[in-house]
Amino acid sequence: MTHEIQEQMANLPALLPDALANKEDIRDILKRFLNALNCGEIRSAEPDGDGGWRANMWIKQGILLCFKVGELVDMS
Repeated sequence: MTHEIQEQMANLPALLPDALANKEDIRDILKRFLNALNCGEIRSAEPDGDGGWRANMWIKQGILLCFKVGELVDMS
């Protein structure tokens, strides 16, 4: 499933020009992306083998895309 999410996230920028028309499709993909991130199925960073960490750039881009396309929700 990780590969499927990564592939869908890679294709999202092509959908952005039509984001207003396809908002539900994009939100569905982003919801699955965030669920996988929250469940630990995908990780924003991984050990690099030398005692440090390496960021997964596609996940970083996905998180930034969530800010661009997502909706603000009052959490107060």
